Amino acid sequence: MTEPEGRKFTLQETVEGLISVRWTPGARIEEADAWQMIARVQRRFEPEETYLLINLSAVVSASRSAMTVFSSGLHVQMFAAVGSSPVEQMLVGFYQRVYQPAYPIGYFSTISGARDWLVGGRDLRRSTTFMTPAGVPMLV
Repeated sequence: MTEPEGRKFTLQETVEGLISVRWTPGARIEEADAWQMIARVQRRFEPEETYLLINLSAVVSASRSAMTVFSSGLHVQMFAAVGSSPVEQMLVGFYQRVYQPAYPIGYFSTISGARDWLVGGRDLRRSTTFMTPAGVPMLV
């Protein structure tokens, strides 16, 4: 199901249960846009079940404050970025090194590659259980 989110992005749950975000062509992501996207994701999905696929192909820029918001306010298990240029790949690597978000990030040139990585990571996390000191199963 696709949910219109205003002018800058759409949010969709894929058949695999992933969250797909598509920014509108020419989007310039500002801090308010980052908070809006996070709010929409958190309203619909629990953080422990949030595997995010973001298509960067249409994005022109993301402000420093937006990247700070994504690194500190976005609570997801994994984040896959899809782009079509070496510049986008470089920006994702820069984001990962400088902002050091708490979730793993992958960069992919195809949506299918990103989807496979997210589903594989999700399935691994679901199949790996550990016991807490109180003897309660815990997913990691």
